[in-house]
Amino acid sequence: PMTPVPAAKQRAALKLLEKNIFSADSLPFSPEFLRHMAVTVFDRQNAKILGTLPQPVDIAIDQQILAVQKKALTPLMGAMTAQRMINNQARTDVGDDVLTLGELYGTLRRAIWSELRQNKDIPLLRRNIQREHASVLAQALVTAKMMPAEARALLRMEATRLQRSVDMALRQDGARYSREARAHLEEVRALLKEALTASMVRTGY
Repeated sequence: PMTPVPAAKQRAALKLLEKNIFSADSLPFSPEFLRHMAVTVFDRQNAKILGTLPQPVDIAIDQQILAVQKKALTPLMGAMTAQRMINNQARTDVGDDVLTLGELYGTLRRAIWSELRQNKDIPLLRRNIQREHASVLAQALVTAKMMPAEARALLRMEATRLQRSVDMALRQDGARYSREARAHLEEVRALLKEALTASMVRTGY
């Protein structure tokens, strides 16, 4: 028989990702370290000898970090994981502990957007993953692409809560956001507002 992984083990795995991938303290890199991240002269010479395009000297570390974060975020918020967690609830005996889909989505939102609660500025690496999270929410609201109805309802609730948090953060006089962070929050607010009021486009069943 199909036996769901115990909820405690699922939460431990989620906590590991929350701490090491999605939290503000995850993936720390000092400026000194980043100054040493560059393509060497030998790499560029090899590219010239092999007839390939040379890589730029300045490596986009923020995009490489985002790629790692997306590999974790995309399946967690995908349709396959949503349907499996919905199925697991039906397979779990009444009274047994279970990790719900709502708990998963709420944990991700709180970890990725922790700066809003702490009234802290939002650096580039955090803006990248926040933008990705908001985009996933927005897309789930405007398309019915294989996403279970239960998951869409929960994602709409998450988008609404996030929109309220962003509105509150932008209204606070004491919020110490840089111009880049404020532009980021205003863009996210506009994205969520548009998604929450848009008509759903059904692309398949």
